[in-house]
Amino acid sequence: MAVSGTSKNTSMFKGLMDRRVPHIMGFYLAGSWAILQFIDWLVNRYFLSPYLTDIAFVMLLSLIPTAVLLAYFHGDPGKNKWTKVEKIGIPLNLIFTTVLLFAFFQGKDLGAAATNVTVEDEDGKKIERVIPKSEFRKKVALFFFQNQSNDPSLDWLSQGFLHALTIDLLQDVFIQMNNGYEFIREAKQAGFGDGNLPLTLKLKLAREAHSNFVVAGAFKKENQDYVVTTTLYQSKQGKVVAKRTFRGTDVFQLTDEMSVQLKKDLEIPQTHIEESQDLPVSEMLTASRDAFEKFINGLNAYKIHNDVSKGVSLFDEALKKDPQFAFAHLIQFEAYANSNQTEQSNAALQKCMQYLFKLPERIQFQIKSLHYFLKEDTEKRLAVLKMWRELYPEDLEARTALAQYFININDYDRAISEYQEMLKIDPEQFNYIHKVGDLYRQKGDFEEALKHYQQYAGQFPNNTDSFTKIADLYEHQGEHEKAKFYYEKGLVLASDDVSISLNLGDIEQKLGNFEAALKNYEDNLANSKTPIQRAQTYKRLEEYYQLRGQIHKSIDYMNLKWEENAKYRNKLSVTIDKVFDLNQYVAAGKTEQAIKMMEELNPLPPFDKVVALGYLLMYTKLEDAENAEKKLVESEAFLQASGFGFAKILMAFSQGRIYEIREQYKEAIEKYKEYLKMSPERTFANTYIGRSYCKLGEYAEAEVYLQKRLKIFPADPVAHYELALVFAEQGNSGKAIEHLKTALKTWENADPEYKPAKKAREKLAELQA
Repeated sequence: MAVSGTSKNTSMFKGLMDRRVPHIMGFYLAGSWAILQFIDWLVNRYFLSPYLTDIAFVMLLSLIPTAVLLAYFHGDPGKNKWTKVEKIGIPLNLIFTTVLLFAFFQGKDLGAAATNVTVEDEDGKKIERVIPKSEFRKKVALFFFQNQSNDPSLDWLSQGFLHALTIDLLQDVFIQMNNGYEFIREAKQAGFGDGNLPLTLKLKLAREAHSNFVVAGAFKKENQDYVVTTTLYQSKQGKVVAKRTFRGTDVFQLTDEMSVQLKKDLEIPQTHIEESQDLPVSEMLTASRDAFEKFINGLNAYKIHNDVSKGVSLFDEALKKDPQFAFAHLIQFEAYANSNQTEQSNAALQKCMQYLFKLPERIQFQIKSLHYFLKEDTEKRLAVLKMWRELYPEDLEARTALAQYFININDYDRAISEYQEMLKIDPEQFNYIHKVGDLYRQKGDFEEALKHYQQYAGQFPNNTDSFTKIADLYEHQGEHEKAKFYYEKGLVLASDDVSISLNLGDIEQKLGNFEAALKNYEDNLANSKTPIQRAQTYKRLEEYYQLRGQIHKSIDYMNLKWEENAKYRNKLSVTIDKVFDLNQYVAAGKTEQAIKMMEELNPLPPFDKVVALGYLLMYTKLEDAENAEKKLVESEAFLQASGFGFAKILMAFSQGRIYEIREQYKEAIEKYKEYLKMSPERTFANTYIGRSYCKLGEYAEAEVYLQKRLKIFPADPVAHYELALVFAEQGNSGKAIEHLKTALKTWENADPEYKPAKKAREKLAELQA
């Protein structure tokens, strides 16, 4: 039997050899390999779609059955007829190949991987660039490198290698990045204050940032050499794409090597790597290792530990060693600006502009935009942002900056258009779905906002934002039970999330369940572990006591909130918050103290003009129409200089207050409605509209607007008080007394001098008498 089997095998092999099947298949495979190499060369040489190589591979592989049939039936010398097997088999194989290609590559961009653009800058100069299409950009999250040397003096290199690699990669338009500094807040909330995270958290944060790849690194020192290991992961599966080791004595040269290798591992076209500008990182940062070390230690003090003074001091030391260190000038400007040091920040920005040529082009656009903003040149700022977008039409950072500009000027439609375009460019940037939802919400289109939030929730059912966004929307529409339901779903996913829990307390407060609300806030304060969480909770307690007319307690918590904010927010942001918070001192009868504190704030230009808005709110609170009007004129100057739409919104409300104080109620109503149109969620304005209608004797309209407010905030004591006056004017004492009692239940422990509570008690006594 064995001899017979061997004979058959020999006979079959001889038959195949006679038909020259192995020879033909050898030529087919060799030819296929040559074709693949040629297509791969074309793709790299002319920036064609990398899918073309994949298509060729799948097609050549799937057509092997056809090649085998042709070789078997036509490999014999001489003329061969077409057989039935070929007539059926080859068409079937071709159909199968077509279906396979359609299934694998449907919807893929098979054209060029890049496009040419030409634009003019703000001075009319033409600029040309080759820009990759978004589908072929590589989205990467880079995290701090781990120090495995057991030498604490090298700890700074954890961020040093990361920062240098980030700056180097910024030169390449094929790469879009997030880096470890952007995840500091999340790291601190997870208990990793230094930003060094376990791999699982790195992958999670990368996925939430919609980055497809993660770069993690580690380093140690052997004699004089640094030994650096980088690992490139796929963020979804955590699969290792490439692991590389680099050795050398020069930090900057090692970074250059890491950068080039990472581009190769990310499969960026080789021709692009070879032909595009790739300056040594030392040219863009500094050639001085000592200056770089000082800078990174300053950056860590400023960004991670919120120690601005230490950061600035270290930046100064770095700049003494290398005065042309442009990036140090940039971060020093930011630190000075955020710590409200006007003269120093201006000097740092001028130095940064002087050495602008040393920085990657994308950073240059950001700096120019900032420069024109501070010069109050809105036209050139907009021109720079548009040029950035046109030069990099598929660069999401450029479009995001332009969208933010439109948001700042309250042009929500154009901002939505930018984000929708970004979603077309890169459908995987799911966070933009939330952004679009937020903008529709700001427009007052709650139905469209809900659609976008639900769309996001469908993509990320295990993300707390999927539920809290929907909950918050329902809460601001007065759908309190629905809001509770979604907040509680969010808490199931993150039971220790203080911010979600606080929202449940807010609902209890709005419904008049004050004991439950206060318990919620106090429990969350006890559970707060970070300055962010404590600041959030103190803000809720501040608002709780403000609502209940206990202004002195409210101010105590406001001061505690300021203290916590100062631990993690920059001084400029805290200063601007105080500009608007000081209104509380006026409510407490401490006007002189409020004015004195306002005079001491003095934020840097152009934000110094925002102080006028603070005074504007103070004078309207004092019902001083004359001084309020003067500050309204100054506020207009801030609006023109900055373009910030929030100033326009506040000015509309304040103009309404001035009209109301002067008893010009029709004009007041018009302004309050304008304010509501610009900011639909600030429904407290309905109370002012209702009050003004009541003064005009239009009681039906007054009741409509006051009930609108009470639908959203059923326990609002001011709305109840104003509604009581509406009913009293119509002779309905019973309903008036009912609403006054509801208001006074909220104000039962109000400060003795709190005017609204005093008026309510007097009105109740009058009606009951």
